[in-house]
Amino acid sequence: MSINELAENYNQFPYDSLAVKQTHPWHLYRVATLYGFSPVDVAKAKVLELGCASGGNLIPMAYHLPTTNFVGIDLAKRQIEEGAQQISDLQLQNIELYSQSIMDFQSNKQFDYIICHGLYSWVSHETREQVLALCRQYLSPQGLAYISYNTYPGWQAGDTVRELLKWQTAMIPSPLERIQKAKEVLVWLENALINDYSPYASLMKNEIDLMKEHSDHQLLHEHLSPFNEAYYFLDFLEQAKQFQLGYIGDAFLSNDLYADFQEVQRSDYLLNRRFRCSLLCQQNEAKLRNHDPKIFEALKSVPNFAGEMTAKTTFVAQKPRVCPLVLYQASHQDFVTNQRHENIQLNPVAEIMLPYLDSHHDLNDLVAFIFQEIENETIVLVDKQGIEIQDRNLGYQHVVTICQETLALMAQNALFI
Repeated sequence: MSINELAENYNQFPYDSLAVKQTHPWHLYRVATLYGFSPVDVAKAKVLELGCASGGNLIPMAYHLPTTNFVGIDLAKRQIEEGAQQISDLQLQNIELYSQSIMDFQSNKQFDYIICHGLYSWVSHETREQVLALCRQYLSPQGLAYISYNTYPGWQAGDTVRELLKWQTAMIPSPLERIQKAKEVLVWLENALINDYSPYASLMKNEIDLMKEHSDHQLLHEHLSPFNEAYYFLDFLEQAKQFQLGYIGDAFLSNDLYADFQEVQRSDYLLNRRFRCSLLCQQNEAKLRNHDPKIFEALKSVPNFAGEMTAKTTFVAQKPRVCPLVLYQASHQDFVTNQRHENIQLNPVAEIMLPYLDSHHDLNDLVAFIFQEIENETIVLVDKQGIEIQDRNLGYQHVVTICQETLALMAQNALFI
């Protein structure tokens, strides 16, 4: 598949553009510091994302980190245009998105954090090499590169199902028809294994369950894509080494508890690991991992975006105010990004409340707004058994409870400021 064909594929069926929590620069900063590395202060950093889609990951970062500079590139022109519109609407001055191939990327500056999530395993060999070449060329001396990829041995079962889907859809030109056919094949496979309790059947059933949770876009771009390569951990390290890149650790600390790389690889066999998020740096900056307890003490003074936002936002104010980014996102898409860089699906009551969560309305006001929607028959009030509540007084008390529970949930989800 040519670059132009791939670009058109993504333009017609854009990939879901979501926040990826473990790619947040403050998370990467803290994890790398625990490994004994000395990353650049995020507040002063330059961040590049390869394959940024419409900015679902970068834009929330840029919103909450106004002194950090962000650049994103993606092959899909349509998604870049969507992201540019969001940036304009939010009046962000610290982020730029460009529609271009990784093969064509050039810059006159270096970056302190390079993010490459959900791309490395799903592109051609030449593009994978270019990803590593760009990291080598554009990482600052203390820069961090985050690269996620499928790993063996865990991905071997996924390979089996993917090859079946590719074979069964190979002669179907329409992407929509390929998606539908793939779903039919998954149903066939599930039914064929329904009474099979062998270890192999168990592996296949697990893969089927995972794929059934995927959106159509995920199914198309991940499992029906012409490219989907997995790697053993040590093989990935060798690829990085060829481009003078050194290994720091994994973005998930629990995936990398050993100082010896052979032990890390053995743990992948032991746990049948299928996915990794590796952190790389310039090879001359790579050091032996350091788990000195003094580092944990020093990190107490380092911003923890998740912990601090949790502390600030789990309290429901008398007149709560939702984060403006959340308010904007809710009017344009089905999910919002909270202040912990997580994707949150709002319930119907929260969606109705949202425009009134502006620090000018208390619980009584919010209850009145919801009750008015019920009076207008915009929504129907039901009890826990799903039966419509007809009694007005009982209904009012029920709305009060629902509003209180919804506000508490929104606070727990770090949606208030």
